[in-house]
Amino acid sequence: METQLLKYVYDIAAYGSINQAAQINYISPSHLSRQLKKLEDEVNIVIFERSSRGMQLTKQGHEFMRHVQSILTSVQSFEERYQYGFKPANIFSFRIALHHNSMANQAIVELINEQMDNCNFMDVIVDSFNSAEETINAMRSQHYPLGVIQYSSMNATHMAGLLRSAQLRQSVVSVTSPHVLLSSQHPLASRSELTEVDLEGYARIYFINEDLSNFMDFTALNANNFQEVRKRILIVERGQLFHYLRSMRAYYIGTHICGNCLVYDGLVDIPLRVGDDATILTAAVYAPGARKDPNILRYIKLLREVAERR
Repeated sequence: METQLLKYVYDIAAYGSINQAAQINYISPSHLSRQLKKLEDEVNIVIFERSSRGMQLTKQGHEFMRHVQSILTSVQSFEERYQYGFKPANIFSFRIALHHNSMANQAIVELINEQMDNCNFMDVIVDSFNSAEETINAMRSQHYPLGVIQYSSMNATHMAGLLRSAQLRQSVVSVTSPHVLLSSQHPLASRSELTEVDLEGYARIYFINEDLSNFMDFTALNANNFQEVRKRILIVERGQLFHYLRSMRAYYIGTHICGNCLVYDGLVDIPLRVGDDATILTAAVYAPGARKDPNILRYIKLLREVAERR
């Protein structure tokens, strides 16, 4: 069994796609498909199920992946020890699944900037999802060791159950009030605080939860649906959000803008006053044992520091 075949399987599981895994390995998707079939025949199991959601690990595939990760970790340690004689190769490897969050992205920027001049090789995977549920599912199915989610305090019990079911732990790094994100040219942009009544008549933008079987359902911090929304715009891509907010009298409910990212130019965020003391929690989510990784520990520390600077 060739180590390279195991690396291919690892990348397919990480990306959930043969096309993307083939691209990062500089081979054709057809060649990668043949290599996967060769490996499945060799070990006599079906590793992946092909579905509309991409390549999903089977039950046997999950078990196989645990062994693959162990083997690849050992191979990496061996290469780091001997690739440059007795001088370690110093590889920075980091994988994370994100529920769209400006704090999480700012912490990634700061972590990478710290490591940029200190490593010979860098392997970073940042995957983004439209809901906390999607992020948790990706961590479970694609073996991400670390994730960042955000959810309403009104949804905390449900979220805790999902994390227990996925055998994941969380560390809450921020608790904040909901904020309304809108254009600096919006009629409400000069207000210091907004209520749900103020937002009546304007369209609310939501991210579609792609895990839902019914696309007429939608989520945007789930339980933070503070009003009966009569005008809505459902989107999938993050880039759509910023373009639409700048171009129309619409709004999005999320957390406070973090950092000086250019995508927020021309936008403002205003606190939203709601009943029941609803808050939005941002949490680092990690697999058991993941906090032994110094890069994960450092990232969580940076995430807390970013949250405190807001």
